[in-house]
Amino acid sequence: MLVRVIRPFKLRGKIVTPGMLLNVPDDSMEPLRGKVEFVTPMDKMQDEYFTLLTRWWQIDDDPTATDEEARGLLVQLDVLYQGLHRSGCKVPVRLPVERKAA
Repeated sequence: MLVRVIRPFKLRGKIVTPGMLLNVPDDSMEPLRGKVEFVTPMDKMQDEYFTLLTRWWQIDDDPTATDEEARGLLVQLDVLYQGLHRSGCKVPVRLPVERKAA
């Protein structure tokens, strides 16, 4: 089951921070109650879309970024945008910070 961490805790000796996604077996959920929340596939798609969108708007400032990476990023963004749009989610093509700068 896919969950998002909402409160930090230790897992196998490492600290798990809020916002991280974990795939947890159903029988292991009870000890994590209150520390994680269930994530729907749509939530995961939106999180991934915003992560990639942030990278897209920062790629010009990264001297190590390649044209191939930019093309791949654009393809991934397009696939996620189309899927979210078909599902009725309205997602921006610019981040709020980028809108203010434009």
